[in-house]
Amino acid sequence: MLARTSLWWFGAVSVFTAIASLLNALLVPRLGARLLGEGALAVSIAVAAVHLVVGLSGHETLVSFLVLEGLWMFCFGLMAGNFGALAMEPMGHIAGSAASAQGFITMVVGAFVGFAIGQAFDGTVVPLLVGTLACGLATLAVVAFAEHGRLFQPGRDIEADGSERLGQGVGS
Repeated sequence: MLARTSLWWFGAVSVFTAIASLLNALLVPRLGARLLGEGALAVSIAVAAVHLVVGLSGHETLVSFLVLEGLWMFCFGLMAGNFGALAMEPMGHIAGSAASAQGFITMVVGAFVGFAIGQAFDGTVVPLLVGTLACGLATLAVVAFAEHGRLFQPGRDIEADGSERLGQGVGS
């Protein structure tokens, strides 16, 4: 019975990702995919750092775990779609092949990173939290490189695709 109840609680955490995805559709036209994705990344790193401190302090409870993971999953819901779409932006002419390559790379890298984090399991949540924080920081480095260091600047989406957004009646 307890195992079944726990599955419901952990499954409920994924609801935060769904809510973020729905909210994303409302926020992207106003803020842009870049600013929204980068903001969500910054918040996810902060949440991961706070969660790591809680885990290291020995004060982790089921409630703290679910709340902090729920917040992190919310950020992930905002990041995944926006960063995925931004990565595909210059690939319109080969969209199918690019999407396939993106999915393959994401799955393979994720499997190896997940395996490494899983192998570090020591009976606590600390390896998961260290892995989450490390992945967040690595993602920030990749995004900073891809954006040539120009992070958290409103309007970059309008510069990149202003004519398309104006054609849709957004931003006029």
